[in-house]
Amino acid sequence: MAASAESQRAGNDAVRLMASHKVRKTHFRLGLRQPFDAVPKKLQDMADDPYRSLAASVEERGGFSKPDEPFFEFLWANHFRNHVAASLVKRKYGDATEQALRLARSSKSAFLPGWAGKK
Repeated sequence: MAASAESQRAGNDAVRLMASHKVRKTHFRLGLRQPFDAVPKKLQDMADDPYRSLAASVEERGGFSKPDEPFFEFLWANHFRNHVAASLVKRKYGDATEQALRLARSSKSAFLPGWAGKK
């Protein structure tokens, strides 16, 4: 039996989560893994990632709690990147935030650190 596209995406998210635990010396830029030497030396030199901003908005609205997990916001940003259209984030940020908030509270996000949904 073939897995649904949704379960395949969830599996891909889980693989990325596990990989991030093993490889600490990487930096995510727009969802792409970068070598450590590509990490900007100054905070203001970091590229803007609208999905990290989306993750911050969702966290502020109680979509997930801030865990002790380092770099958790990159994991949430990549999860939203896989499920919320870039065009929606760019053109209708409020709608994108609502969609991401629903996703964050759903069982599809249960594998992420800080998940605040119902078990």
